[in-house]
Amino acid sequence: AKLCQEVNDLALRLEVDNSVASVLLRCHDYSCDKALGSYRSDPSGTAERCGVRHRCEKSAFPAASVGVAAVDGCTGHACGICFDDDLDSRDLFSMPCGHSFCRECWRSYLRVEFEEGTSSILDAVCPQEA
Repeated sequence: AKLCQEVNDLALRLEVDNSVASVLLRCHDYSCDKALGSYRSDPSGTAERCGVRHRCEKSAFPAASVGVAAVDGCTGHACGICFDDDLDSRDLFSMPCGHSFCRECWRSYLRVEFEEGTSSILDAVCPQEA
């Protein structure tokens, strides 16, 4: 419960999506102060280092600061595996490389990687980069 509250608090203070705030916390040893300081001093650098640069939320990062275009509502994005092209950003996992995959395809990819022993789930890389 405390972690959820910290994620919500950080998301509100930085005006980012909760999924972005969660990753920022994890990258900064679950310290709100460290995450806040790092992001406020260098938003695009922090986003890049933490692997959330390409998260597609209009509120996540000022578009100019990271060189990506923000799209209202982020609807109409496609999965890089099944090519479903009517997905909302909340239905996608965005990789640090910029590729995005729907939840179903990402889960299937991880399951196959794990079952085949190709990699551990923690070491899995983008399917389009592999």
